Amino acid sequence: MALTRILLPEATIPSTTALSALDPLQGLELGLRWGANVVRPDLTPQRYRRFYAIYPGRRVSGKWNREDHESLLDLLRRLGRRPGKGPGGRFHRAPVSPQDRRPPPPPSA
Repeated sequence: MALTRILLPEATIPSTTALSALDPLQGLELGLRWGANVVRPDLTPQRYRRFYAIYPGRRVSGKWNREDHESLLDLLRRLGRRPGKGPGGRFHRAPVSPQDRRPPPPPSA
């Protein structure tokens, strides 16, 4: 994830609940620390969650509630992040040409 962030700085990289399969208590936070720039909480209604059990060991809280929301906002503040207020997505800078990505040639002797 960190390498993706370095190589593709404009990429949208989500920190999803699947990361809690790696670390049930800090999966979401670790994703943000490793380069993620989007949070994807699980908003699936409880009655449908059994159909989406694709990550064994994933932390499932049951319902997304106000306390979860406040906890997420606290996490973002601790990490120096701020939540977006719009519909999502990113504004991208103009593409960089392949020539601009290459290192300059070594000086001639």
